[in-house]
Order: sequence, then structure tokens, then C-alpha cells
Amino acid sequence: MLISIITINYNDVVGLERTITSVKQQDFEDFEHIIIDGNSYDGSKSIIEKYKNHIGYSISEPDGGIYHAMNKGIDRAQGDYVLFLNSGDALYDPTVLKACAGHLSTTSIVFGNLVKVDMQGETTIDYGHRNAKLTLKTFFFSTINHPSTFIKRTLFQQYGVYDEDLKIVADWKFFLIVLGLNANTYKYINILVSTFYMDGISNSNLELRQAERDSVLKALIPLPIYEDYIQFNTDSQWLTSNRFKMLLELEQYTVPKKIMSLVLRLLVKLYKRN
Repeated sequence: MLISIITINYNDVVGLERTITSVKQQDFEDFEHIIIDGNSYDGSKSIIEKYKNHIGYSISEPDGGIYHAMNKGIDRAQGDYVLFLNSGDALYDPTVLKACAGHLSTTSIVFGNLVKVDMQGETTIDYGHRNAKLTLKTFFFSTINHPSTFIKRTLFQQYGVYDEDLKIVADWKFFLIVLGLNANTYKYINILVSTFYMDGISNSNLELRQAERDSVLKALIPLPIYEDYIQFNTDSQWLTSNRFKMLLELEQYTVPKKIMSLVLRLLVKLYKRN
């Protein structure tokens, strides 16, 4: 069972060395490390040369962005599964690949836990959808963590590689297609897979991310279902609001329930007149 680890880099010499070090320290041998560098000029090329004996394949040349670089890595990958570990991020500890390899067989998508480090250095563990069923609704509102997800390489042959027209959400689109629309198999493993440093593009431009997601959903989802999604999203925001939770709490008690009902009826009548 060969695992392909793909690292993309552009002018992140410190982060690149951290990533390479975390990979080369693994107590597991059945993997290849592929590094796609966008013709960096900050010393990254020297780091690649320094660790060349631990790197299966590397190239340093201009590319068309994050997902173009990832796709170049996919083209070179020979592994049964692919894990994307971008420059700066790291495998959690030296036992990760060995621990995860035992869970990789025929399942299409295998995902674990992600340690997130914010700009202040504070860490949290993101368990993702560990106890949830992954459905189309999952990808309306969320996704699975790309840096802690092992992807069966044949899925890229079946469904295509990442959409290079997207700047931020091409990995989400891929998971939407593979899991949300085509119900391929998946498995959660309770293992800390990767450490993710939250200073990348996906955390700096939320508006673009939402715009790209809406564009993808409109293109892939039939209009009636998309419109239901918009309505459901609006309803969900109300159902999870503090106001609704307080109203729901009052529903358990007879007298407050009657008072609340009376007040609401009076308010409705008052505002209808206006």
C-alpha cells in the first residue's frame, strides 16, 4: 500500500523544511514524497536540494496557482492513496503514516483529525464529521479537512482532478462530487493526522470562498434543490439562533408558554396594522 504525499510550495522556505522534516521522520517506508515548487526565490530550492534523498520527485517551475500545482503532483503520484500536505503543514508525529496505513484498503476516502494552529499559536483539534453521515447536505454547509484526508488515487481518474478555475474551494468541489453526489465509500479514523497552520488563502478570503461555493452548487445541483438549500440555510440560521432556543425552552412550561403565545399574537397584530 503506497501513499503519495504531495506538497506544494511557493516562497515558504521555513514552512517547507518543517513539512519535509515531518515526512522524512516517519517510521513507515511505503510512501513517496512529491514536491511541486512554483519557482521560489527565497531559498526553497536549496531546501529541496538539501533533502533530495528523502524526496521521490520534485520540480521547481512557474505554475498556475494552488490547484494547478496540486494537479501536477497528482499526475506524478504512483501511490494507492494521496495525502496533500502543503508547505508549512506537518504530519502530527512520526507514527502517523504507519497508524493510518492499516485503515487504507478499498475505502475511497479516509479522513482523520486535524490539529489547527491559529495566528497566535493556539491549537485546537478539529474532529470534523467523526460521528456524522456524509451526505449532500454535509457539503452544502461544510466539508472534510483536506490536510488530514487520504484520497484513493483512482478517484481523480474517475471524477477528474481539481478545478483550476477555482482559487479556494476546488478540494471542496471534489469532495462534493465524490461523496455528496456520488456516495463513494468513506471512513473516519480517530487519529491525529496533520497539523495545519491557519494562515493560508482559505482563511483570508471568506467572501470569495462563499462566492465560489455558490457558483459550484448552481452549476452542479438542479435549480429546485439549490433553492431548497437556500431556504433550508435560512431556516437553519433561525433554528440555531439564541432567540429560538429561548422560545423552545419556554415551550416546556405551561404559564410562560401561554404568556409568550399571547405576546406574540399581540405583536403580530400590532405590526400588521402598520
